[in-house]
Amino acid sequence: RLEESLGCRLFTRGSRGVRLTVEGEALFSHVDSAFRSLNSGEQELKRLAAFETGTLVIGATETPLYHFLLPKLGRFQERYPHVALRVQGSSTWDTIQMLRSEQADVVLAVSPLSNVEDLSVTELSSFRDVFVAGPKFRALAGRRLTYGEIFRFPIVAVESGTSARGNLDAWFAEQGLTFQPNYSVRTSSTVIPFVEQGLAIGILPSLFAQGLLEREGFFELDTDPIPAREILLVHRDESRTSLLCQEFIRLLQG
Repeated sequence: RLEESLGCRLFTRGSRGVRLTVEGEALFSHVDSAFRSLNSGEQELKRLAAFETGTLVIGATETPLYHFLLPKLGRFQERYPHVALRVQGSSTWDTIQMLRSEQADVVLAVSPLSNVEDLSVTELSSFRDVFVAGPKFRALAGRRLTYGEIFRFPIVAVESGTSARGNLDAWFAEQGLTFQPNYSVRTSSTVIPFVEQGLAIGILPSLFAQGLLEREGFFELDTDPIPAREILLVHRDESRTSLLCQEFIRLLQG
């Protein structure tokens, strides 16, 4: 049938069997290459399905990166040592755009998160922002304070344009207060040196504050709690998610 379709003889038939014609040899060289490529593809697919190879790109903002993701990465790498993991830390907006443009497989961000109706969002854990001070402000320790009383002292917090700062601005506005910290820094981790040096009272995610509060002279101010925020897992729908990414998602949710 192939000979009829191509309009030429591919085999010379004899009493001892068949052998390829010149035209048959020409076709076979291409067919052989195609089958080798197909077999190689099948083997690669099996390795991917068994998580023996592959690359996973994870976008993460600061808080989930340091206080949720890293321990999970260690467990995943132990289980699948041949998978390459790439972590890209950035702002919430940038990580979501990476996900939409398929430059990231999965993203970890922090609430509040808006305009993500096209993506799957799952809550993983929660935390609160707290006021933390050092020895210079020890007179405030053990006292119940209002936000207004705290704001009479120098404050350091993350800068405007971040989701964390937007959450703080909105919360204090609900309390009838305009939030204008004396120092605005790019990341939560940068708040810590200002507190250590006694320059200001810091507003920090409780996850970042833990290490500081374990040190002598540092304490959390007693005031009305700021509403909790959630660490969020964000990814595309399952039809656009690799088996490797689905396995990683299961580990994060476990």
